[in-house]
Amino acid sequence: MGRVRRPARSRHAIARTLVLLALHYALPDHRYVAIPAAIVVLYLGVMLVQERRWRALQVR
Repeated sequence: MGRVRRPARSRHAIARTLVLLALHYALPDHRYVAIPAAIVVLYLGVMLVQERRWRALQVR
């Protein structure tokens, strides 16, 4: 079997990890608010990308 490449998933996982790690160390007193807020923002971005892709498929 060949390897399936999923660059969007890799980018999302790397971005999420780096952002959360940075917030963990940059805002130690606010990490229980900053980290969930960052997760929400990242997933809103993912939802926007998925919506654009879905709309592009509907036009065809």
